[in-house]
Amino acid sequence: MQISDRIRLIDLHGRVAKSDMSESDKLFLMEILSRINMLVQDLILQLKAQPTIFTCDPHTNLEKVEGAKAGDIAVYKNAQGDVEISQW
Repeated sequence: MQISDRIRLIDLHGRVAKSDMSESDKLFLMEILSRINMLVQDLILQLKAQPTIFTCDPHTNLEKVEGAKAGDIAVYKNAQGDVEISQW
């Protein structure tokens, strides 16, 4: 079993479809579940690509992120102290 097998949400569509919610609520919830499922799949694929994680602002520290490739990630705090995430 892989970790990605435990976080699938697509199987919840059937339970939502059978629930007694309004049709608009069902559609909204199924859309959210689908988007979260796509996010998880994309994240798993990116992690399998073994990205490099940089801990500096790539816009101001070009020399530290030299050689970054598609799928690499930078996680850093901006001037206001907020955490930002950039991806190549």
